[in-house]
Amino acid sequence: MFVYAYQLTFFIACIVLDEGRIEQKRRDCCVCLTVQTNKEDEVYLEESPANESSELAIENKRQELYESWMRTYARFLLLPWVKAVVIAGFLAFGGLCAWSTSKLSQEFSFTEVVPSDSYLIETADVIEDYGGQTIFAPYIYFRNVDQGNSTVQEQMIDYVNEFVSMDAVSKPPDFFWLLDFRDFVNSTGIEDQPFESQMDAFLADENYYDLYREVIERDDSGDVKVSRVHVRMLNVDEKDIHQQVDVLFEQREISENAPANIGQSEFAFFSYEESYNIWEFYSVAVDELKLTTIIGVAVMSGIALVFVPHWTAVLFVAPTISLLYVDLLGILQWGGVHINAVMYICLVISIGLLVDFVLSVSQCSP
Repeated sequence: MFVYAYQLTFFIACIVLDEGRIEQKRRDCCVCLTVQTNKEDEVYLEESPANESSELAIENKRQELYESWMRTYARFLLLPWVKAVVIAGFLAFGGLCAWSTSKLSQEFSFTEVVPSDSYLIETADVIEDYGGQTIFAPYIYFRNVDQGNSTVQEQMIDYVNEFVSMDAVSKPPDFFWLLDFRDFVNSTGIEDQPFESQMDAFLADENYYDLYREVIERDDSGDVKVSRVHVRMLNVDEKDIHQQVDVLFEQREISENAPANIGQSEFAFFSYEESYNIWEFYSVAVDELKLTTIIGVAVMSGIALVFVPHWTAVLFVAPTISLLYVDLLGILQWGGVHINAVMYICLVISIGLLVDFVLSVSQCSP
């Protein structure tokens, strides 16, 4: 973030100020002092053509050849038909890159950001081939409700069933404390006892205590404050970002429609998995990248308008940066690069890097 802000402000301003220093022949360390040409330097400059060494003469000859070639090349570029071909070529290339940019997709695998010889790549392949288990296993949480109430309990069971009906899950949880609790109450004949007493008896069973002591949280009075159930998303491909985003929205819709959540500022029934955070990023990454690009180009153009000596520089900066950015995205797509968290950061930083050359040329041009 600091580098990005530096590129937007301080760096460009220093370029402009340094160019002014050079034009005024001021020293780079003490800008308050100007460079004075002494008599010895003047005599040397006058006599140097006659006293050049052979190496200097060769270097001057090379420089003359280079400048001669550049003048010829420049005159050729300024021919009307050549300018038309060059402009048409760049516009055509920009169009192809724009088309390629529209084909960009989101995809991410952590093995792409580790060294090619890392053991993690082989480990991930082995887990994928032989593990047989999904890496996405969210918990369903219940809170802020009376979990001893039979109506609420039915809503909890319905919520879990609705969650399991998702294509991403398709398998009921291995252990659900509420179902086991109901079976226990019915089998022990303690239906008429208060809920707190029923829970005491349920958790007094060693097997149930070992299973559910970490998923049921009770207060001092014995009521259940928070509980959870573990489910597995067996059908979610860790490399399919679009599927992950769809699953994120689907589970969110289930939570929004749960009776216990309607009209509540905080969900009483909801699911959570650490991967939801990155899925949320995937869901907004494209729109955020578009917005960041537009803001970046606008800020760069505004800085050019303020700091570059002539206002017309903005007419060169904005279109050129935009075209270069589209070209960059298009080439990335041709190279098989996908949009992900790492590439998002790189693309945002690239806005500041793209402007360096454009502004250097703009502020130096007469």
